[in-house]
Amino acid sequence: MAAISQAVYFVMQKPYLARYTPLEATAYAVWLGTLCLAPFAGQALAALHASSTGATVVAVYLGIFPGAVAYTTWAVVLARLPAGRATSLLYLVPPIVLVLAWVGLGERPSVLSLMGGAVALGGVALVNARRSPPAAARVPARPPA
Repeated sequence: MAAISQAVYFVMQKPYLARYTPLEATAYAVWLGTLCLAPFAGQALAALHASSTGATVVAVYLGIFPGAVAYTTWAVVLARLPAGRATSLLYLVPPIVLVLAWVGLGERPSVLSLMGGAVALGGVALVNARRSPPAAARVPARPPA
């Protein structure tokens, strides 16, 4: 369901990016999501009072960076590229996480993980490789005068 929901969101977001800036489109999506969660506000407030300061800081961090900043950045990409091509860039996430876990956490990747990362990077490169336009779409060169 998560993959289907994300796909629907990306496809529905594309037309709005023609009318709104990426920041506006993200803000509308976040506020619509907040409105949908309003019936659970009482439970959220009770959980907030019962949670530790550390847990609250982590929740705020997750809302700002992976939430708002990431979705705004995604909206910028989606506004500039076709949806299919932009979505192919999401395959860069696993190799980036692999490198961050290796450098930041000291987790050594297995050979299989490295091979999977290479396949993901190769796929992104293949999808985003510049192709020359079909012969019918090429503009013929002008003969010298």
